Amino acid sequence: MPYRLDAEIDRLHIGQGVKLQDVSATGEFDGKTFQVLAARGNFRPDAPLAVNLTPIDGERHLTLTSQDAGLSLKALDLLREGVGGSLRFDAVFRDKTPRDKPGNPPMDGQVNIKGIKIRNTPILARILTVGSLTGMRDLLTGSGISFDRVIVPFSYRDAMIAFTDAYASGSALGITANGTFDPARDRFDLKGTVIPAYTLNSVFGKLPILGQVLTGGKNEGVFAMNYTLSGPSENPKIGVNPLSALTPGFLRRIFDIGDAIPGAASPDATPAEAQTAPAAPSPTEPEAIDTPQ
Repeated sequence: MPYRLDAEIDRLHIGQGVKLQDVSATGEFDGKTFQVLAARGNFRPDAPLAVNLTPIDGERHLTLTSQDAGLSLKALDLLREGVGGSLRFDAVFRDKTPRDKPGNPPMDGQVNIKGIKIRNTPILARILTVGSLTGMRDLLTGSGISFDRVIVPFSYRDAMIAFTDAYASGSALGITANGTFDPARDRFDLKGTVIPAYTLNSVFGKLPILGQVLTGGKNEGVFAMNYTLSGPSENPKIGVNPLSALTPGFLRRIFDIGDAIPGAASPDATPAEAQTAPAAPSPTEPEAIDTPQ
């Protein structure tokens, strides 16, 4: 049944113990989905969150901005311990695209995060452990690792989320990712590159011609390791190619067919289950998006 939403809420629990205060929302529901929505609230006075859904040329455009990326991701159960940062989520529902079967429409979008610190992230901790980056792992499980920028382009088709040229970069660590996530099966299938000491390591990539040869592409470093990740989010199989860390970027692809470290996957993994880790394509830097106000 269609209805119009007009609400004022003093306090709203939005998930994982996260609360919004002074929430206001207006919207139009057509009986199947929201066609228009404008909502706003505050994690605290200096950390607002805003959501806007607007129809443009037959497709709905969704924008979410937040001045506390860590709490926003926690509320969505995407990141357990994230601190601070600003977040902008932009997506377009492809409502005009024909669908073979009922379900959510296709979607294309991008997540932009600036200035977030993350701690105690099990999957990343395992990748760092398998790659013998124990110093980075200890930092992650201790004070945390800061990322100046996180860019995640994505698409949603046939109940599958695909990530293309996603990356996170900070002074201590950089990481790229390409692959898919199946929400129905809670299964990841990703590959990418881990770049320690990212700021110093990636300086060589800024050199004309030579930078491309040494690093293998934008957002990669001279010393970097390829990884693969597949399986359920709670206990995926993880493989890291140790030889790829010792080679310049353009040669790193040679070791894509080599053996990843088995074991890294799970305690009962066998060598036959080890995953080969192709290098992720070099992400393209998107246009700058203003920090949400």
